[in-house]
Amino acid sequence: MSTLVALLHSRGARRFRKSHLSMVGLVIALLLVVVGLLGPLLLGPDALALHPARDLAAPGRYGPLGNAENGVDLLSALIEGARLSLFVAGLSTLVSATVGVLFGAFSGFVGGRIDALCMRLVDVLLAFPGILLAIYIAAVLPPSVLNVVFALSATGWVGYARLARGQVLEVRRLDFIEAARALGAHPVRILLRHILPNITGPVVVQASFGLSTAILAEAALSFLGLGVPPGEPSWGALLDEGVDHLLVAPHLSIFPGICIFVSVLGFNFLGDGLRDVFDVRSQR
Repeated sequence: MSTLVALLHSRGARRFRKSHLSMVGLVIALLLVVVGLLGPLLLGPDALALHPARDLAAPGRYGPLGNAENGVDLLSALIEGARLSLFVAGLSTLVSATVGVLFGAFSGFVGGRIDALCMRLVDVLLAFPGILLAIYIAAVLPPSVLNVVFALSATGWVGYARLARGQVLEVRRLDFIEAARALGAHPVRILLRHILPNITGPVVVQASFGLSTAILAEAALSFLGLGVPPGEPSWGALLDEGVDHLLVAPHLSIFPGICIFVSVLGFNFLGDGLRDVFDVRSQR
């Protein structure tokens, strides 16, 4: 608790509060969380009902943002898409961060040949573009939300592994780690109680950027038809629909594109602000 209080009153936290871009990113992130959690309550049971007579209607006639194919209210579809994108991005980032940090921390803590072997595996995976591997995995597996999470997590953990290894190599040489070893602390206890808590800052910053990457990747997979099952509202799927009607109903592409753009930009702004909070050099 004292560490959290000190962090909130640190120079980096004050810089975060004074940064307009960081606060904009925080507001966007909180808004997405609120919409994602309260989406079912904000929408009625018939929010995504089909109304063929309103097919591709322009904004203002039947809804503030118009209608999609078969007369589906676009605003309701975007709210449902926000909930889906936030779930996929949050879960895939959580899985990637957990697997990557544990793998990288173990590799850096053990060292030697095991560390070299683990990092060669990471290097092999980093040699391939992550989005291409995700496309391949999503194409092989049947369409589902969990399979999209798996496809993004299978390629997203390597960045966290390399980051965690680098941080562990720095922390394990510090005096308090040597003192814990001298007192006979078990290596697992040293790793879990002393090393991992001291590398959470960079991991949190990486995760904030990872959320924006996951939102963009999920939209790309859904745009290609490899994401969520057909019928599930997704920003990428709405963009895919809008391509076929770009000249007739441009709102079908414009509004989902704005949602993706604002979300990715907001999490990037938030990541920049969190980097100032956890940067040790900014505390001096």
